[in-house]
Amino acid sequence: MSDFYKEFAASKTHVALGLGLAAAFAAANPLVLMCAAAGYVLGWVYLPTSKGFMARIQAKLELADKVAQNNEVANFQARREDLLERLTPENLDSYNALARTCSEVARNTPGNLLINGKLQELLWAYLKMQAMRQGIETYLAETDEADIARQLATVNSELETLTEEQHRLRSSKQSLRDTLVQHQKSLADAKENLLVLTSELTRLEHEIQLLRADAIANRNSDFLSAKINASVESLQESKSILQSMSNVEELSLDIPTAAGTLDFETKPREKAEKLKS
Repeated sequence: MSDFYKEFAASKTHVALGLGLAAAFAAANPLVLMCAAAGYVLGWVYLPTSKGFMARIQAKLELADKVAQNNEVANFQARREDLLERLTPENLDSYNALARTCSEVARNTPGNLLINGKLQELLWAYLKMQAMRQGIETYLAETDEADIARQLATVNSELETLTEEQHRLRSSKQSLRDTLVQHQKSLADAKENLLVLTSELTRLEHEIQLLRADAIANRNSDFLSAKINASVESLQESKSILQSMSNVEELSLDIPTAAGTLDFETKPREKAEKLKS
């Protein structure tokens, strides 16, 4: 109810009542001032809760909420397209295949926005993990592990030949050795993370394929909703695993509540199409 009073305070009707009261003060006529004051008070008492005013404000609030939801969905679509544009053709094919599977599940549960929203959440998690895995693969491909090992061996040999008087050079070489050791550890972590991500992606692919089988075999939306909820809950385990990794960003499941209205099979922007050509 307080929202209606706030809206009334900012409305043209309130401004008009306020101007009328101010004019009555300026007129310095007691009767006019009394009538204006009474009208102002009655306006505050009755107008904010009148059916017409409440209906108008309710429509305004609903429109503002719809605009906000549309903006959230548009921002989500932009983030999704940005990730899709970065995928290699092979990864994009894998994503599109899983998106088609989600579309098939949705077709077997027509109009169920709750199920569609959960499917979008699973597909978004898959895309995020794909992007993470691709980033690690790029890092490993661009890093010469053998060269790092050679440099470390060389530095260790040089440290054995340095005298105590060469303390500045020794300090520099020790720092270089520590950095190379950290680089080796980073590579080892990246390799393990790559295996974990690949395992999680494969598990998610099978989760969604099983949902497709359930949707075809059992068209009960409550049954399928329970299955999807279990799959989404399992993502929390994935999130905990991924948060413990180095070299990867946090798995974010921040999708808008209205994402269930979106299509699963998206058409990436021009850059992603060029990747496939």
